Amino acid sequence: MRVCKNCGKEKELKEFNKNKGCMDGYGYMCKACVKECHVEWYLKNREEIIKRTAIYQETRPDKRLK
Repeated sequence: MRVCKNCGKEKELKEFNKNKGCMDGYGYMCKACVKECHVEWYLKNREEIIKRTAIYQETRPDKRLK
């Protein structure tokens, strides 16, 4: 069992991502909190991400998905 540093709940180790940089080999936030943080970050930076993606696709037409 381990306590998530974000939500403060005690959870099983299988609910944490592996992270070699941490002493016990698991991340400090549970998978649910990590996903929530990623969604928040995306929503906050959505316009910039869309702009960067468009530039990438224009400059590298050979790399585009078909």
